[in-house]
Amino acid sequence: MKVDDRVVPLNSTLLSIDSQGFGGTKISTVNPYTALEKSIFKAEHTWHAFGGIRADHPTCFAENENVIWRIFDANSMVQVNEDMYCPGFVNGGSKPTTSIVIGGHQ
Repeated sequence: MKVDDRVVPLNSTLLSIDSQGFGGTKISTVNPYTALEKSIFKAEHTWHAFGGIRADHPTCFAENENVIWRIFDANSMVQVNEDMYCPGFVNGGSKPTTSIVIGGHQ
């Protein structure tokens, strides 16, 4: 996971499915927001808090250097009220079945 072309430090084992079927990433048409395992959410949220995301620098999720999925502000921000938008990412808890569930806003 990269934000502003910098790697976000996280436990990369969460991105693989383990022998018990936990981990990995899936795309959901049912979930409106993206749910991130607690430690991934904390790492990603830290970047937001320190201004790691700018309108001209999207968040990127990549399996390798050749595969990049860019998430732009327009499809990741949720309007909370007339004056406020927030990233459409939620804390998925510390033991979710899937580490990252990409929701409809992304």
